[in-house]
Amino acid sequence: MFGVVQSERTVTGKASCEQQLYTGSIPPQAHQLAHAVRSHWAVENWLQGCLDACLNDDQARARAKNIV
Repeated sequence: MFGVVQSERTVTGKASCEQQLYTGSIPPQAHQLAHAVRSHWAVENWLQGCLDACLNDDQARARAKNIV
């Protein structure tokens, strides 16, 4: 199975569009692909939030050029 997901978003009035390519073994049905993609990113987002909370990663200033 091969699938393409197109994402669109608008931030401060500026629109952007991105395409993501996926391969897998599930049947090529849009609702199943959408569920698989959302489930994958839910795990990614949960893990990132956990790292931020547990390791106080948001307060790390190792990259001095990113400090505003």
